[in-house]
Amino acid sequence: KRKKNHSTAILQLSIGNRRLIFQLLQADFIPVWLHPFLADPRHTFCGVSIKDDVDKLYDRHKLCVRKIADLNDLARLATINSQNGNGGYKYMGLKKMASAVLGKKMEKPLNVTLSKWDVVELDHDQIEYATIDAVVSYQLGYTLCTPIFFVRSQTLS
Repeated sequence: KRKKNHSTAILQLSIGNRRLIFQLLQADFIPVWLHPFLADPRHTFCGVSIKDDVDKLYDRHKLCVRKIADLNDLARLATINSQNGNGGYKYMGLKKMASAVLGKKMEKPLNVTLSKWDVVELDHDQIEYATIDAVVSYQLGYTLCTPIFFVRSQTLS
């Protein structure tokens, strides 16, 4: 389940081996480089239910994210391709999708999920949680957009 303020309190980015956890609600200003970076059509930002988060980023912070891919849409496409048109795909959260697609177990402790994300200083568990969330979203997007994944999915069914 999505946290109400989590997606707008922080911005989580993972690109290759780099991570950024930016506390939007604690920032006095948005870094000048962030606007063109998010609006660059060469960058695709992936996440579960990402459109809701992107809408909130624009409404609350005037950050425009130009190119997005919802991980459930990508997974649904891979599933439909692998099942020759069988639309039996069911919506998955990030934790379940990480297991199904990447074979990785994600720990998402409820006490961290439901913690206060609008605090001045995130604690170690929150930073770890947000970082893992960003990394797994990146890995899923990369995997689901790789043509070999579609070939592998088709041969497994």
